[in-house]
Amino acid sequence: MVRFLSFASPKGVLVALGAANFTEAGFLSDDCGFMGDGPEFTLRGDGSITTYCNDKICSTVTFTVINLNDCITNVYGDLQPKAEGYYGNFWQSCRECRIEGSDIVCQCAKGDGSFKESSLNVDDIVHNYNGYLSCHGQISNCYPMRWSCKPANWWPDGWRPTIVDTPCDIWQAAMMPPANLALPPGLTLSTDLVSEART
Repeated sequence: MVRFLSFASPKGVLVALGAANFTEAGFLSDDCGFMGDGPEFTLRGDGSITTYCNDKICSTVTFTVINLNDCITNVYGDLQPKAEGYYGNFWQSCRECRIEGSDIVCQCAKGDGSFKESSLNVDDIVHNYNGYLSCHGQISNCYPMRWSCKPANWWPDGWRPTIVDTPCDIWQAAMMPPANLALPPGLTLSTDLVSEART
């Protein structure tokens, strides 16, 4: 279940950016998940993860995605956050990846032909930028969302993340909200999820 971040939380620092609400806390500690007692996010077949996040602006919960190839790299068998400005692309040299709690666990190539098990806490590198999953100051254009209480094409004032164009395999998941989606009081599900066909 989602744990709400308080201003006194030692896990994150609140940064005031005009109308935007952005914290450095991990996404699971920052109003993402909402999946009841099940997994808080899903690993897709292309290395992307999907979940639901509070957009922090309109009190709407929206489907969101980021491809972890933009966030994680394999360094001689060890999963690590990618270096600034580099493409992580861990998915090409790791296999048998799965989610355990908030960790991604994979068998990763060491560079000598052998593989070893490695894990990385996804919550340490992925954040909630007003409803978008974000890592290293980037968000994905895989599933563009709108803030339902704002005009079309509106963006929060202040700092903006870089938008990356990494493919994601998410369309079927985006159109079928899970039956165990458990929204806290005061939050509603984005109408984009149930009313719009995506092409």
